[in-house]
Amino acid sequence: MNGVVERIKAEITAHGVIPFARFMELALYCPDCGYYEKENDRIGRRGDFYTSVSVGPLFGELLAFQFAEWLAKLPSGNRRLVEAGAHDGRLASDVLNWLAKWRPELFEDLEYVINEPSERQKTRQSEKLAGFGKKIRWVSGDLKAECGEIAGVIFSNELLDAMPVHLREILLLSYFQRLSYNQIADSLEIPLGTVKSRLHSAVATFARAWNAARGSERGVEGDEFLEDRTDGHTA
Repeated sequence: MNGVVERIKAEITAHGVIPFARFMELALYCPDCGYYEKENDRIGRRGDFYTSVSVGPLFGELLAFQFAEWLAKLPSGNRRLVEAGAHDGRLASDVLNWLAKWRPELFEDLEYVINEPSERQKTRQSEKLAGFGKKIRWVSGDLKAECGEIAGVIFSNELLDAMPVHLREILLLSYFQRLSYNQIADSLEIPLGTVKSRLHSAVATFARAWNAARGSERGVEGDEFLEDRTDGHTA
């Protein structure tokens, strides 16, 4: 942990205040000392937490069953599964093994694409998935630019909650999970006034996007999304 702390302190010293998204990026994905970039696996019995994948192949097999139903409806010749952030490749292995055994016609017609920016994780994935040969393809940038149009399924597991985000996005997620202003302020250890001002600004932005997407004649105002939750109770 000391390594990543020193890395963050050094960046702040050199450049001043950094956005929360950058702090999260360094803490989790710094190539030298980020949480997910360390050699020791952080998931499973000897790690810090479990996921559905780490306890056995059933989760991947269930996904494969559903994927097969969707893939079968697509024309042959260009079917793809795209996994964003494949960690050590275990989920990919579980999905592909099931397809190879139970839906070989889909397996033979399939390309499995992994969108993975981490070189260390790519190495771990390539070792785990070596038996699938050229069926696996890695990309690390713009998916459409590297693969063109995708006919298939794009999915991820335990990824969105580990993506670097800005404070306003955290506030929105917290709010829409029914937390009160006070609960958000306490959990994030920031002033109540900051929660209110940032949240109202974030919801105003959300409302503008909502109106643009709906194209409705009567647009909603940001405050229409908000309730009075200062005292910990919804209005």
